[in-house]
Amino acid sequence: MDLLSRDNPIRDICALMGVSRAGYYKWKNRGPSPRDTKREEIVALVKQVHAAHPTHGYRWTAAYIRINMQVIISDNYAYKCYRYLGVKAETKHRVRYSPRKVRDLYPNLIFSAWETVDRPGQVIVSDMTVITSMLSPRRYSPGKWPTDVGPETHTLMVLKMLSLY
Repeated sequence: MDLLSRDNPIRDICALMGVSRAGYYKWKNRGPSPRDTKREEIVALVKQVHAAHPTHGYRWTAAYIRINMQVIISDNYAYKCYRYLGVKAETKHRVRYSPRKVRDLYPNLIFSAWETVDRPGQVIVSDMTVITSMLSPRRYSPGKWPTDVGPETHTLMVLKMLSLY
């Protein structure tokens, strides 16, 4: 309304919005509601507790406010206050990162020589997969009835070759 009132009179804007001029001015000049005041107080409490205990999270902060300050606050509301304030609990422990293990045992030669490939069969890629399973095969007796035997390991080896042209 303030932006529109620069170009148009308030009377016309209020008529367009369907409100009376007196109602608009009453709304504009009223103070904060009790709910807004309570919200500001709780946000200030959360900020104060977080400043004193930066390593604790929103759940601990909410419990601390409930127990020590006798203010009714839910964990969810404390979480919203944390989000509003843009604060997070600091970690107590230093995170230790171990160096990355080298997984590539062989260098990638395909991409280094890819510009020189001009015909099929110059670059061939292969992959071998080994599948091991524990099966319980059935042995046939002379009467053709299967009998169970102990588990045996069966290995299936699959080799794939592909020309990359």
